[in-house]
Amino acid sequence: MPDPDSAQLHNLTLKLITDYFHGDSQTLLHYAAKDCSWIGPWENTYAKGAEDIREVMAQSAASRPYGDIELKAKNAFTGNGLGIITLNFTLSDRQHPSRDQALPFRLSAVWKTTGDKSPRLIHAHLSRALTTLVKNELFPSTLGRENYNVLRTYFKNQDKVATRESRFIYKDIESTWHFTHPLDIRYILAQGNHTQIFTQNAQPVTANHMFGRIFSSLPDSFIQIRRDTAINPLFFKSLSHTTLTLVDGTPLRCAVKRLPEIKARLAEKSN
Repeated sequence: MPDPDSAQLHNLTLKLITDYFHGDSQTLLHYAAKDCSWIGPWENTYAKGAEDIREVMAQSAASRPYGDIELKAKNAFTGNGLGIITLNFTLSDRQHPSRDQALPFRLSAVWKTTGDKSPRLIHAHLSRALTTLVKNELFPSTLGRENYNVLRTYFKNQDKVATRESRFIYKDIESTWHFTHPLDIRYILAQGNHTQIFTQNAQPVTANHMFGRIFSSLPDSFIQIRRDTAINPLFFKSLSHTTLTLVDGTPLRCAVKRLPEIKARLAEKSN
């Protein structure tokens, strides 16, 4: 069975959280993997495993609000047997209808999509949000170390070469974790003890890691054009003397001693 697409996982995640706010945890428990984990604002403990989740859901039933959700933003990543869905939404609290403003929330759900069975939820994190204005974030800023550790453990159990082609996790200088697909990275640039990461659809992010560590974590297709710069050849447009130009017009200077290797690598990609 092929991996379900992001639309299917989005619908499952939406149903899961809709039922949760209607007092029904059966959807969550039905799709939860054996070692699924849950973090929620009204569940006062990190729950791991279906029985633990069932118990904390029963304990939080009286304290959590009930109502209808209004989706504000969504995002998804699928690949390598994994699906990650994030929802940004508001809740109209039925228990307190006099409230002028709906409550904002964020949910991130990690699904395992390999095998011949239906998708299995391996991790979910629901948190109160300060705003619903963020439209395109893959992980909420409240992701937290528990969520990151779940992903790191999952990826450690996968084929490392294949995994490097479909995920890149790093922390920026403000200690926020980012989850980026390597093919979205145009180039990286050393900045002292940090590294600037330039993607095609977002402002550059300064990673709290040195250039060598970032470069070694990326797929082998990336080409180092000088000591402090490496590019994704998918965004290469032209090379004139020592100036390499990306498809968006960004000029980057190449080291003269690296030109033979750069030309050979680009020729390989063009073939």
